[in-house]
Order: sequence, then structure tokens, then C-alpha cells
Amino acid sequence: MILRIIRAYWWLDSYVDLTDKQKPLVKDTLRYLHQWHRQTQLPEYVALLRRVRAMAPHDVQADQVCAVTQEMQNSFIAVLHQVEPEATKLISQLSDAQLQRIRKKYDKLNQDWREDYMDGSEEKRMRYRNKQLLNRLEDFYGGLEAPQREVVQKWLQSSTFNPTISFKERQRRQADALQTFTRIAQSGSLLGNSSQTLLRAWIVQSLVMKK
Repeated sequence: MILRIIRAYWWLDSYVDLTDKQKPLVKDTLRYLHQWHRQTQLPEYVALLRRVRAMAPHDVQADQVCAVTQEMQNSFIAVLHQVEPEATKLISQLSDAQLQRIRKKYDKLNQDWREDYMDGSEEKRMRYRNKQLLNRLEDFYGGLEAPQREVVQKWLQSSTFNPTISFKERQRRQADALQTFTRIAQSGSLLGNSSQTLLRAWIVQSLVMKK
């Protein structure tokens, strides 16, 4: 538990460079969120995985996939809603320098993303995508056998992933985030409960894929 809290803390600090005043709020919120998640969400994940496992041997229909995807998205939103008051309070305390740091972090990550997914040969990009996906799958499921690795590679080769579209969507979401954070931070307590409403609207909107 402590290790996961530390990792989440370091991740957030890398974007914001938390002040001494902000650090206790973040640490307490992460402890609460971790405990709440273990008690309320993990049992739901187990139930969902059991349903998906029961579906796997059969021909899965599009509406079934959509239903599972929607349930996963709803679970993610529920997690974010749990910390809305604390997240709003933190964002309202962000200085101009911290907002600028977030912008620079986005720029650096975007540069890395372009190098990995858009630059170089198709073969190089495919190798990277294959490695990244295998790492994520094995982190969750454990080591994959050769036939499973072949399935992953074939799936990637037939994927409709378009890096140009994905990059534009990535930039759109970052711009929305910065706009929302800036409005909350610059308004401070003037927005009152509207700040939390604004943050919730951004959370929902960030999960919508723009055409």
C-alpha cells in the first residue's frame, strides 16, 4: 500500500512540484483513496473479470464489448469522483509557476510520444508498440507464452490505430485540462462549489473521444 501511495505521489509531484502546504493534502487524499478503492472497487473488478472470462469462449458481440467498456469507464469516473473535493482544493492552490510546469511536462511527454509513435520507420514503431503492450499485459497477467505473444503481435498489425489522430486527441485533452485547471486556480474561492462542478465536467469530457 505504502509503495503505491509513494508512486502516485511522485507522479503528481513530477507534474506540479508540490509545495510544503500542498503535500499533506495530497498524501492524506492518496491514503484515503487507496483504502476506499480496496474496500469497494476491487470486489467489483473481480466480478467484472469473471463475467468477461465467461464470455471469452464464445463469439463476443459488439454490444457486449461496449457494455464492458462502459462499466470500466464508469468505475474510473467513480474513483475520480471520490477525490473531487480534495482535487478541487489542490487545483485552486496551484500557482502560475505550477501551471506552467504542467504545460512544460505535457510538451516533454508529447515530444517523447512523437518519437515513439510517429517518427522513424514503421518497423521501429511497431516494435515499440509491441513491447509496450506486452509489458502492460505481463504486468497484469504475468508472463505470456509464445502463442499468446503471437496473438498480441497479430492484433497490433491489424489495429486501426492512427498516430496522427491520437496525437491531436492527446493535445486536445491536455488543452482542456490546462484550461480547466487555470480557471479554477485563478478564480480560487470565488467559484465556490462551481469549481468542483467544473472539475467534474472536465473529468467526464476528458473521456469523450472527439471526432
